Amino acid sequence: MVDRISSFSQSQRLINNNLRIQSEYAKGQVQLSSGLKYDTYEGMSTIAGKILNLEAEISQIQARSTNAETAMSRTEMMFDAMGSMLDVANSFYADLTSAFSSLAISAGEVQTIAQSNLDQLVTLMNVEFDDRYLFSGAATKTAPIDLTGYTGGTVVPSAVDTTYYQGDSYTHSVEAAEGYTINYGVTGDNAVFEKIIRGISLVINNPGNSTAYSEALGLLNDGISELATLKASVAHDSKALDMVIESHASEMLLLENTITDLKAADLTEVATRLQELETQLEASYSVTTTLLNLKLSDYL
Repeated sequence: MVDRISSFSQSQRLINNNLRIQSEYAKGQVQLSSGLKYDTYEGMSTIAGKILNLEAEISQIQARSTNAETAMSRTEMMFDAMGSMLDVANSFYADLTSAFSSLAISAGEVQTIAQSNLDQLVTLMNVEFDDRYLFSGAATKTAPIDLTGYTGGTVVPSAVDTTYYQGDSYTHSVEAAEGYTINYGVTGDNAVFEKIIRGISLVINNPGNSTAYSEALGLLNDGISELATLKASVAHDSKALDMVIESHASEMLLLENTITDLKAADLTEVATRLQELETQLEASYSVTTTLLNLKLSDYL
């Protein structure tokens, strides 16, 4: 048997090179199929810390966004309720004006209308959202308005009286960003509501009393104007919260795209690299096969 050329070290180097190329080729195939540079955090050791930090930041922003969405839903509900309150107050103001100027509506009818409108107003102020009373401040489990024992509007002239209010003066807030909060909400003891409640109560408690009617019209006129302004303020809060939510969505999208860029492989580049590795591997196999088949007799 003719001995082969002594080329063990060369053959071993070629075999090791083949194994290296095969390993790179296998990694490239995984990248091409998954679209990711790495399939484990261990493989992403150089960027894993950055990705984890970005993911933590996304979680924080998502939490703020969720809180802002909840706050916006509450302000929208308050806005709608205040719009209905304005309708009630304006309607009664028109009825009282008619009764006061022409006596076209009897004192008894005006009193009945007043009671109906006051009941509607109380219902609107005791509105709930997600089992929370919206106009009670922090006392969200307590209905803000209870007219039991309320004596406002009993005598003429009347005095400010908020004994109907069962909540507190707490102002809700939400963290829009680190170090930046947005206050929102209105409490039932606001002077706007007090004027409207007292104005209607004056009519209920003093039917046919022109002095009481005159004072009631003044209170209602001021209350309606101020309620419109307060409603606009709530709309402003809602818009600010909406802008925060949109900003959070943009921030999260940017961070998510950054993570994707860090993880994702350039598929065109990977495909080109695979083609190069395949060519190298074929050439290396050919050389290895040739080397392993060489015989001394080939050179004699």
